[in-house]
Amino acid sequence: RESGLLDPCRENGVVLIGYSPLCLGLLSGKYDADNMPKGARGVLFRQLLPKVGPLIQTLREVANERSKTVGQVALNWCLAKGAVPLVGVKTAKQAEENLGALGWRLSEAEVRALDDVSSAVKAKTLQNIFQTA
Repeated sequence: RESGLLDPCRENGVVLIGYSPLCLGLLSGKYDADNMPKGARGVLFRQLLPKVGPLIQTLREVANERSKTVGQVALNWCLAKGAVPLVGVKTAKQAEENLGALGWRLSEAEVRALDDVSSAVKAKTLQNIFQTA
């Protein structure tokens, strides 16, 4: 929404692709302050985690209520916003887990709660060097 693309795309029947909707795994629920990935991602996550912590907590609350994983809720939220999530996986298990985002829908109240908490997040990720401006 911040890019200003969502509304014109909707008006013209264009579906957006949500690039890295799990934020390199940060929104998967796999990582926390005591469990960070190694290398550059770990450095980045240590900076981002305090800022996106409230969003991860809300994702976790919805996941617990729905008997879903944090990542499944994050992906379903992307779908609820009208975007197709483009998700990278390293294992078959991750692919299977991501499929759990399909076949159900977040309620309007859940989407609103996630939207509200995410609008307060003031974190910026690094620009992907393969993307063009």
